[in-house]
Amino acid sequence: MDGKVRPAGEAEGASAAQGAAGATGAAATGAPAAGGDGRRGLGRGALRVCCALLVALAALLGLGRLLQTRDPSATKGVLYPFMYNYAKMDEDSIDALVVGDSSAMYDISPKVMGERTGISSYNAGSPNQSVETSWELVRDVWGHQSPRYVVLEVNELFTETETDKAVKSMLQTALPVLRDHSNWKLLATGGLGQDGSALTEDLGYYPSDDVVACTNADYMATNAQPGEIPFWSRAYLGWIQRVCEEHGATLVLVSTPNASEWSQSKHDLVAAWASEHGLAYLDANVDPSVGVDWSQDTRDGGMHLNRSGGTKLSNWLADRLAEL
Repeated sequence: MDGKVRPAGEAEGASAAQGAAGATGAAATGAPAAGGDGRRGLGRGALRVCCALLVALAALLGLGRLLQTRDPSATKGVLYPFMYNYAKMDEDSIDALVVGDSSAMYDISPKVMGERTGISSYNAGSPNQSVETSWELVRDVWGHQSPRYVVLEVNELFTETETDKAVKSMLQTALPVLRDHSNWKLLATGGLGQDGSALTEDLGYYPSDDVVACTNADYMATNAQPGEIPFWSRAYLGWIQRVCEEHGATLVLVSTPNASEWSQSKHDLVAAWASEHGLAYLDANVDPSVGVDWSQDTRDGGMHLNRSGGTKLSNWLADRLAEL
């Protein structure tokens, strides 16, 4: 103030000029003006949303752990919970885990393999097992066992996996509560500790003494000849290999004798994949030393082996694993 009294109009003009100068100065220096409070409010809102999402995620993860069964064979939201019965065996007692569809389940006998070379194993195969289920088994087994080998029967690789099913499987893996949500009934009744399916002496293998001869001796040439391994099968196969490598286990690809579904092009595709990714591939369909007699060693006309054929195959596989 200069001590002088200005007329009202002059005083108002001076105030307006000072206000304009202040606004110009704020813009020039980058200082927040009236919009600063809005931006700060927006930032606080985004932070609150992020915190809420983190709390919700933590709650889902905690609920998932709460709903998990102590016995994985009791329920995993799957049709064949016996796949998980390796958890019922003594901890770290198996040398090999077998996964795959019924070509594994009905053909590979852990008991015969153990008698042949002393290798202990569990057959986690199941009817129509998908490659994403095999991936889940391979991820789960390390909480109970430390196998040196994972034996993947590769017939399942040629069953197409729909993208929505693959995405659902990955979400259930990331958030187990999405798979185990129905276990609240077991939690309410104290059933999460139930025994689940029983461990049998055949360790996941399902033998049969039925004999139905196979008449398609030229099946490698006459069965379907696909041009590639489907996309999701290749993806899951890569993930299974990565899990095995992380745990120091050897992934072994195996084709059991299958006159109904196997073919030369399937063999060539799997052999090429194995060579490219440094994997062992054992195909009993092209190795006469297995000794399968198609008139006596199949239970259903060529898709699956009976007990006689399974014994021959299991001895062959035990010998091959011992050589790796």
